Amino acid sequence: MSGSFYTDYSQGREPIGNEGISLNYRTGGLDIFVKGDFAEINNYRTGTSSQDIYASSNWNQSTEDKSKQTYRTFNGELGFNYEIDEDQSFGMRYMPGTNIGNAHTTNEGTTLILQDGKEVDHLHALRQTDAHTGWWQAANGYYNGTFGKWNIDFNADYLYGRDRIRQYAENNGIEDATSSNRVRNHLYAAKLLLTAPLWKGKLSFGTEETFTNRHDVFLQSGFSADADDRIKQTMLSGFIDYILSLGKFNILAGLRYEFQQTDYYEKGIHQDDQSPTYRDWIPVVSIRYTSGNWFFALSHRTLKYSPSYDMLTSAITYQNKYSYRSGDPFLVPQIHRATFFDAGWKWVNFSLSYDHCWNMYTSYTRPYDDINHPGVLLFGMASIPHTNRYGGSIVLSPKIGIWQPQFTTGIDWFNSHATSIGITQNWNEPRFYFIFDNSFSFPKGWFFNIKGVLSPGAKQSYAIWKTEGRVDAQLTKSFLKDQALKVSLTAKDLFHTAHRYFTIYGDRTFSSSREYTDQQRFGIRLSYQFNATKSKYKGTGAGASEKSRL
Repeated sequence: MSGSFYTDYSQGREPIGNEGISLNYRTGGLDIFVKGDFAEINNYRTGTSSQDIYASSNWNQSTEDKSKQTYRTFNGELGFNYEIDEDQSFGMRYMPGTNIGNAHTTNEGTTLILQDGKEVDHLHALRQTDAHTGWWQAANGYYNGTFGKWNIDFNADYLYGRDRIRQYAENNGIEDATSSNRVRNHLYAAKLLLTAPLWKGKLSFGTEETFTNRHDVFLQSGFSADADDRIKQTMLSGFIDYILSLGKFNILAGLRYEFQQTDYYEKGIHQDDQSPTYRDWIPVVSIRYTSGNWFFALSHRTLKYSPSYDMLTSAITYQNKYSYRSGDPFLVPQIHRATFFDAGWKWVNFSLSYDHCWNMYTSYTRPYDDINHPGVLLFGMASIPHTNRYGGSIVLSPKIGIWQPQFTTGIDWFNSHATSIGITQNWNEPRFYFIFDNSFSFPKGWFFNIKGVLSPGAKQSYAIWKTEGRVDAQLTKSFLKDQALKVSLTAKDLFHTAHRYFTIYGDRTFSSSREYTDQQRFGIRLSYQFNATKSKYKGTGAGASEKSRL
């Protein structure tokens, strides 16, 4: 029998607590394991914002608000793993999760509305949201076997989940909007990977299949329109890659083919123009040279990301009387062509990167309906045809006695050509960042870490970033044999500097905001483990990209 336990508590303006336990029983080739994690979360946010709309009239919204969110969660795991012999094993695990009760969010604040410089409305707004997550249920089963030179790795996954969200909003004490949202998700996925040595390298090939069914029903009290969206998707893929070792060189070449078919239904009616089929070839190639303490690596790869299902909703939801939010059912996958160069010597590492993205997702603002809803701002989604990102970084990590510093400095250029969605601004100032992470390992089980992060401001694409930074610290003491018991004291955002400033241009709109999300926290963590052992479970799962979309 082996196991571990942890509990932690942190206090900012609001408290947060987490507890977890993990047990594993091993006899012969059989492992039986169970895990459980509980959390009680209390989030608090304060913010100010100013938003301008340039339509038939010039509108300005000035808002000061605060929000509090409270919820409790449980995530569990129950499973087994069996090693038939040293060459074969199989296992299954069941992973349930849920919110315990409702996740309750309250947003309250005041908004001043000006039309052409004259006050036309002054609101005290209150919005309450209750979200109930039914049992999310996930399962994975795997088989891994070696027969001669061949290795077979098979995974099968299932996922089911449902959510129900209710919202109530009032302005100046009078009910203004109500809505409800019900979502159900089903996913089935399987992945087969075969690997064998070939000449001086290793050949791998296989298939992956994912089937998704999502139903999203949105009902509202008249501020926009009801929505009933069902999305069914089939993803079929085949892949092959080969890794070749030639002296000090390692060469990788791989290719993946994806067939993706989506069927989009609104109120049960198939929408042909929102039901695309994609056929994509996704290559990767890399070469790495290693000699003594030196290494050099160059790679070029294609990456494909499909929009999350929340982005594809046709529902227009209520933020306040003058702000709505929506998705875009016409979003297409974004494709990246990225090149990376890395080099290193002992404790010095250097990297450069370039990424060109087609159809990058962005949230942006525009007037909602200047005729029927003048002065209302819509936070929507869109794809930008072309986006370029350039980056570079240097990491220094020497070891000096008990001190292990790691200093990282980097730079990013980021620009998006967003004129296609009505945004004319396009800056390309570089943005730097600095990270100084210091670890000290003292005798008798004492450990101390202090980390500082700084990002100076810059103008990039259609956004203006202001300087941001924070400092975190942690002190840990280990006890007992093999350091089985650990007690940690933590301090987050020591100097209360982790404010987020953001200014962004949209389609005939301009928005600026400042917010703070209760980052300054002080806490304690206690952890204990006995008969520590590594998991023998070899299941890696299937359909990872689809799970993240859900």
